[in-house]
Amino acid sequence: MDAKRLVRGLAWSGLALVVAAAPLAGTARAANEQAAKTPDGAKRAATDTRQQQLDLERKRSKQIVDEAAEALDATVAALAALEQGDSATALDKLSVATGKLDLLVSRYPESELLPVDVDVSEVDVGATTEQIAAIVDRAEDALDDGRVQVARRLLAPLASEIVIRTQSLPLAAYPVAMRLAVPLIEAGALDDAAIALRSALDTLVVTEEVVPLPVLRAEALVALAEARLEAPAVVESADEGKGEEAAATPAPKELLAAARAELERADALGYGKASKTYPDLVARLDELEKSLRAEAPDKGWRGRLHELRESLAERGSALFE
Repeated sequence: MDAKRLVRGLAWSGLALVVAAAPLAGTARAANEQAAKTPDGAKRAATDTRQQQLDLERKRSKQIVDEAAEALDATVAALAALEQGDSATALDKLSVATGKLDLLVSRYPESELLPVDVDVSEVDVGATTEQIAAIVDRAEDALDDGRVQVARRLLAPLASEIVIRTQSLPLAAYPVAMRLAVPLIEAGALDDAAIALRSALDTLVVTEEVVPLPVLRAEALVALAEARLEAPAVVESADEGKGEEAAATPAPKELLAAARAELERADALGYGKASKTYPDLVARLDELEKSLRAEAPDKGWRGRLHELRESLAERGSALFE
């Protein structure tokens, strides 16, 4: 077991996201066709989830307990020393580990698991919602015919998610298993002590949290639509200095349509029915769309203002003909 891999010393600020996109026939072409139909601003808002990923990474890394990570690091170092026949170094490292563990037990008497390492990875299938539905249908047909492995290969690439894996030290089991090594080392039974340390390391618990990317994107799109509806003057003023990028910023209606599309994608990928799995997000989306529809008959004050601007622009250009 690699100590550098297990402990928090992995420079969290530069943690790389692992992207594992499995190939599907025609998905690149289909994704490009789908992207061509999406307004540029909505496309950027829907795909720019890097900040959300960084926020998740920072949140999880802050939960790491330094002393627990140091105790784990010391245990791994003790095991490495035993494998080299260095009992003195092994005992020194275990002394550090037990000291850290005693501190942790007193500091967190009611805690069962203490985070020591976090890994954040991403996978995003390159297929349209329609393609995903077609692949699922093929997989269902394969299962009906008893071709389980065919179905497995079809479904395996269908993921669009951030996976947060947290490795935790169990305060109840880990110290007990590790302390078994000390008398064995003192008795010269280094192989048995190494086995005891491996047993301690085997008690580490790995948990996974899955964050669907389509839902994350839908939230970003809804938030942007809310900002544009609640403070249009401020948003437009901020956009004035952005040139072409500002011109490509989509209207709230386009943003909400893109959010709906992302929720449909989440449904197609099996991340749950939007109304049941993400009711708060759907409620926000419904409310915004209802607000837009309420303005539709007379186009609302924003629509009238837009028409006035266009009219003045047309009249101004006609004066110079």
